[in-house]
Amino acid sequence: MKTPSQLEAELFRWMLNHNLNHIVLFHNGLQALLREKLNTPESLDDPVARTTIELYDKMNSANSLLIALGFLEEMLVLFSRRQLPGDTIPVGSSIDRYKPLLRKLGVDLGLLPCWAVLQDAVKIRRCLLHANGCVSLMRDADEIRAYIRRYDGGLEEHLDRVTVTSVFLQKCVVAIRELRNEMLNGLTAQ
Repeated sequence: MKTPSQLEAELFRWMLNHNLNHIVLFHNGLQALLREKLNTPESLDDPVARTTIELYDKMNSANSLLIALGFLEEMLVLFSRRQLPGDTIPVGSSIDRYKPLLRKLGVDLGLLPCWAVLQDAVKIRRCLLHANGCVSLMRDADEIRAYIRRYDGGLEEHLDRVTVTSVFLQKCVVAIRELRNEMLNGLTAQ
């Protein structure tokens, strides 16, 4: 028989999985529609239409990345409220402010490759949101370019703009799921 905390963790896992899956379904559904449009006779004959549809596909991946990272932060807030009731949400930027929560859950970030992926994704998000993807406008432009090289095929730079592909989005979704699982394991172990 499962304990109340195990049942709660199962429900929490289901809810988190359900919500993250909707982000993936949104991305994949729009991507399928764009690919369908790409194969229409008018798109096959029109290079401007093809380029536009390919741009929309990358915009879809970038927007889905932003939504997925927003989901990640919401997940961290929910875990924080559960584990540290009455405490305020940690001050600071990005996901690093939740390191004390993760330690409390027994998550060893040094052993989790997913954490590095998520930290890189957060920095790419900052470039997308605060510089409209324009790499040269970032104070850490060389660092952004290093991420682009690190995720060859997942991130690209074109005309000084970082673009996100579905390859990088998928890597980030997998990383979010891995972190979620580690956090849920810590939740049920207590």
